Amino acid sequence: MDLVVRLFAVTALSMAAAFTIQHANAQYRASVGCSADKIDSLSEAASLEELECKCFNKCPLPTVSPPPSPQPPPSHSTHVLACEKGELIAWLDKHGVYGGQLDPSIYDDQIDWIVGGKRSLKQRSEIAKEEDDFRKVYPVQTYTTKTSSAAVVGGQCVLTQRVDVYKQRSNGKEVSGTFRIVFGIRTDANPPRVVQQYIDVLSGR
Repeated sequence: MDLVVRLFAVTALSMAAAFTIQHANAQYRASVGCSADKIDSLSEAASLEELECKCFNKCPLPTVSPPPSPQPPPSHSTHVLACEKGELIAWLDKHGVYGGQLDPSIYDDQIDWIVGGKRSLKQRSEIAKEEDDFRKVYPVQTYTTKTSSAAVVGGQCVLTQRVDVYKQRSNGKEVSGTFRIVFGIRTDANPPRVVQQYIDVLSGR
């Protein structure tokens, strides 16, 4: 008899516990306003964020990585000249060497300047000043390249040219001649630089 009473008591306690849990779940579902199916589909370890996402669609926005920054186009100033006569002549012509408006920035800070075998060291500022003075005496200048060759000598590019030169003084007097001009150019510098210049008069009148 005692055994039957005990079994009945245990069964009654279990049923009461199950009813309490079910009742509590029903109260919780009613208080949060979420359906039983949605809550039951969550795991026991679900976070508050997962509950809000499941029940109320308050889901965190996905993290979006910013697009990569566009790369700037390569700068022309980083271009390294090839020791090839066509490219060298175009570069010198662009900077006014052949009768245009000379851009002294193509010269190194100090260069070897040799005229008729006489050597001197010239600063870039000296070359710029002499060019301005020369322009005042000869406002009209025309340079015609007759022959050109390029070669690497002693680690630098050497451009050798024979050039016909026509000049007209400010008083109208004309002068012409043929010159041998040699440019020593550091083509691996950034930007390239003329480091030596040789000028020999081959003929003139």
